[in-house]
Amino acid sequence: MKKILFISLLSAFISCNNTNESVFILEGKSNNIPNETWLYLKDTGNDVILDSVRVTENIFQFKTKIDSLPIRVIIHDKSYKNYNFLWLDEYHMTLDASNSNFKDAVISGDLNKLSHQLTHPYLNQYLLLYHNPLYH
Repeated sequence: MKKILFISLLSAFISCNNTNESVFILEGKSNNIPNETWLYLKDTGNDVILDSVRVTENIFQFKTKIDSLPIRVIIHDKSYKNYNFLWLDEYHMTLDASNSNFKDAVISGDLNKLSHQLTHPYLNQYLLLYHNPLYH
């Protein structure tokens, strides 16, 4: 009887802790952000800050749990002087602004995942609008 009770409690505990959260990692380099500057990761859909990190010697890393991926975000400092919009997905990404402005950084990740990201329907709609000459 004790074994059955133990197994029941264990399975209930495991099912309660099972979430749909996904983890992504974004490592970044910059060339002009002062030490101890805070960067914020904000969901552009609902204007909620998801995470924040401090820059140390122009290096930073977000390792964040997010309920639903892919998601469109902005990474920015307090004044929005340094910012970049990007799509996040459940894989390791890099943002390299070591040779450019933060908003012109090179963003990369796993190529198979990036090809999936490019076929995401919301991104396709964004690209259609962005490349439409009527919107420039």
